[in-house]
Amino acid sequence: MGVPLPTFMRNRFKEVLKKASFSAAQGLDLTRRVYTRTKDEAGRLTNISEADTTIHGFIQYVSPKDKQLLEQGWVQIGDAMLFVEYGVTVNEEDYIIDAEGTEWEVTKKVKAPKIHGTVIHQEFAMKRR
Repeated sequence: MGVPLPTFMRNRFKEVLKKASFSAAQGLDLTRRVYTRTKDEAGRLTNISEADTTIHGFIQYVSPKDKQLLEQGWVQIGDAMLFVEYGVTVNEEDYIIDAEGTEWEVTKKVKAPKIHGTVIHQEFAMKRR
């Protein structure tokens, strides 16, 4: 008996991440930065702290070929899409730092394709900070 299709596709996505030849800006090791803002009783900002973790994924820059995303207004030319494995935690308002040190703000979870109800990978829209 073969491997179930969702498992096969998750494994295939992992293989693509490992084997692909990416430019320095799109590298596999990315930094996820989360800023935590602390406010006092009056609602004034008193502190901002940050925490970094390493995630694996890749960044694809948005081009005129990304017609569907552009038409829906989720991205503009110059923005980017982040692709990560299904178990990686990324939230809107997180920041992703690529290999060149460019900081991207995650603005929207675009989709998480499913096969037979199982998430294969996740896609996020990002804007350069």
